[in-house]
Amino acid sequence: MDLALGFIYAKLHYFVYNIKELELYFDFIPKNIQILNPELLNQVNTSHYSNDFRSYPNRPRRKSFLEIYNHAESVRKQRHITWKKIDENPYKLRVEFNLTKYNSRNMTLGDLSGSYDEVIGPYYS
Repeated sequence: MDLALGFIYAKLHYFVYNIKELELYFDFIPKNIQILNPELLNQVNTSHYSNDFRSYPNRPRRKSFLEIYNHAESVRKQRHITWKKIDENPYKLRVEFNLTKYNSRNMTLGDLSGSYDEVIGPYYS
């Protein structure tokens, strides 16, 4: 069993042909994030979205490439973490990158190796 798992791990790029969706998110202390050009983003309530944001009244919204929102507020609505723990966490602002079939080409594991500029850079302009 260990030999098979070791082989799959070593040769993972042979087994993963295509990645359908990838979400990368980072939580920050709000004072450490500054939106330099807010006019380039769509604002919905207290959240900011890249220009590819689409909202549909009768269906789930399509994920935009970039989302910046108050994660603590979102977690409060879900009610699966105590409010005390939410309040104690200083990292309340979330920056999320969503790579999906709508905003990126077919991704492979090779697309995920490299620096921030090498991985995320091709998707923003």
